[in-house]
Amino acid sequence: MAQKGLTKKQLLIQLAPFILYILLAVFWTIDGFIEKSKFMMIAGPLYLAFTVFGIIYLVLQYRRNPVVDDELDAKEVKKFKEGMKGVGIVYCILAAGFIIAFGLAAILK
Repeated sequence: MAQKGLTKKQLLIQLAPFILYILLAVFWTIDGFIEKSKFMMIAGPLYLAFTVFGIIYLVLQYRRNPVVDDELDAKEVKKFKEGMKGVGIVYCILAAGFIIAFGLAAILK
Protein backbone atom coordinates (compact mmCIF):
# COMPACT_ATOMS: atom_id res chain seq x y z
CA MET A 1 0.00 0.00 0.00
CA ALA A 2 1.51 3.29 -1.08
CA GLN A 3 1.85 6.13 1.40
CA LYS A 4 0.06 9.29 0.42
CA GLY A 5 1.95 12.48 1.01
CA LEU A 6 0.77 15.40 3.08
CA THR A 7 0.97 19.07 2.40
CA LYS A 8 1.99 21.41 5.22
CA LYS A 9 -1.58 22.73 5.67
CA GLN A 10 -2.94 19.17 5.80
CA LEU A 11 -0.40 18.32 8.48
CA LEU A 12 -1.38 21.34 10.58
CA ILE A 13 -5.10 20.65 10.17
CA GLN A 14 -4.64 17.01 11.19
CA LEU A 15 -2.42 17.93 14.16
CA ALA A 16 -4.92 20.46 15.60
CA PRO A 17 -7.15 17.89 17.36
CA PHE A 18 -4.13 16.30 19.01
CA ILE A 19 -3.83 19.35 21.26
CA LEU A 20 -7.22 18.52 22.74
CA TYR A 21 -6.30 14.83 22.99
CA ILE A 22 -3.19 15.70 24.99
CA LEU A 23 -5.19 17.95 27.31
CA LEU A 24 -7.73 15.16 27.82
CA ALA A 25 -5.00 12.63 28.61
CA VAL A 26 -3.37 15.00 31.12
CA PHE A 27 -6.77 15.69 32.72
CA TRP A 28 -7.47 11.94 33.00
CA THR A 29 -4.09 11.36 34.62
CA ILE A 30 -4.44 14.20 37.14
CA ASP A 31 -8.03 13.22 37.89
CA GLY A 32 -6.93 9.64 38.46
CA PHE A 33 -4.40 10.71 41.06
CA ILE A 34 -6.81 13.12 42.77
CA GLU A 35 -9.71 10.63 42.87
CA LYS A 36 -7.39 7.65 43.56
CA SER A 37 -8.85 5.87 40.51
CA LYS A 38 -6.47 3.20 39.25
CA PHE A 39 -8.33 3.00 35.95
CA MET A 40 -7.78 6.69 35.22
CA MET A 41 -4.18 6.51 36.45
CA ILE A 42 -3.59 3.88 33.76
CA ALA A 43 -5.92 5.20 31.04
CA GLY A 44 -4.50 8.74 31.07
CA PRO A 45 -0.85 7.88 30.38
CA LEU A 46 -1.89 5.15 27.94
CA TYR A 47 -4.04 7.61 26.00
CA LEU A 48 -1.18 10.11 26.11
CA ALA A 49 1.16 7.50 24.67
CA PHE A 50 -1.26 6.75 21.81
CA THR A 51 -1.64 10.46 21.15
CA VAL A 52 2.10 11.05 21.02
CA PHE A 53 2.44 8.04 18.72
CA GLY A 54 -0.21 9.57 16.41
CA ILE A 55 1.63 12.89 16.32
CA ILE A 56 4.93 11.18 15.54
CA TYR A 57 3.27 9.12 12.81
CA LEU A 58 1.80 12.20 11.12
CA VAL A 59 5.06 14.13 11.28
CA LEU A 60 7.03 11.19 9.90
CA GLN A 61 4.48 10.74 7.11
CA TYR A 62 4.91 14.40 6.20
CA ARG A 63 8.71 14.25 6.35
CA ARG A 64 8.93 11.08 4.24
CA ASN A 65 6.38 12.11 1.62
CA PRO A 66 6.09 15.90 1.52
CA VAL A 67 3.79 17.34 -1.11
CA VAL A 68 4.15 20.91 -2.30
CA ASP A 69 0.90 21.83 -3.99
CA ASP A 70 -0.57 25.28 -3.38
CA GLU A 71 -3.87 24.37 -5.06
CA LEU A 72 -4.34 21.31 -2.83
CA ASP A 73 -3.46 23.42 0.22
CA ALA A 74 -6.08 26.00 -0.74
CA LYS A 75 -8.70 23.27 -1.20
CA GLU A 76 -7.90 21.72 2.19
CA VAL A 77 -8.07 25.05 4.00
CA LYS A 78 -11.39 25.84 2.29
CA LYS A 79 -12.80 22.42 3.27
CA PHE A 80 -11.63 22.90 6.85
CA LYS A 81 -13.18 26.36 7.11
CA GLU A 82 -16.48 25.14 5.64
CA GLY A 83 -16.49 22.22 8.07
CA MET A 84 -15.88 24.52 11.01
CA LYS A 85 -18.72 26.78 9.87
CA GLY A 86 -21.00 23.73 9.73
CA VAL A 87 -19.99 22.65 13.22
CA GLY A 88 -20.56 26.21 14.47
CA ILE A 89 -24.05 26.30 12.95
CA VAL A 90 -24.97 22.96 14.53
CA TYR A 91 -23.69 24.07 17.95
CA CYS A 92 -25.61 27.36 17.68
CA ILE A 93 -28.81 25.50 16.86
CA LEU A 94 -28.27 23.13 19.80
CA ALA A 95 -27.49 26.00 22.16
CA ALA A 96 -30.59 27.90 21.03
CA GLY A 97 -32.67 24.76 21.57
CA PHE A 98 -31.33 24.30 25.09
CA ILE A 99 -31.86 27.98 25.92
CA ILE A 100 -35.45 27.80 24.69
CA ALA A 101 -36.12 24.50 26.49
CA PHE A 102 -34.68 25.60 29.83
CA GLY A 103 -36.27 29.04 29.47
CA LEU A 104 -39.69 27.51 28.91
CA ALA A 105 -39.13 25.09 31.78
CA ALA A 106 -38.27 28.00 34.09
CA ILE A 107 -41.25 30.06 32.93
CA LEU A 108 -43.77 27.22 33.15
CA LYS A 109 -42.54 25.97 36.51
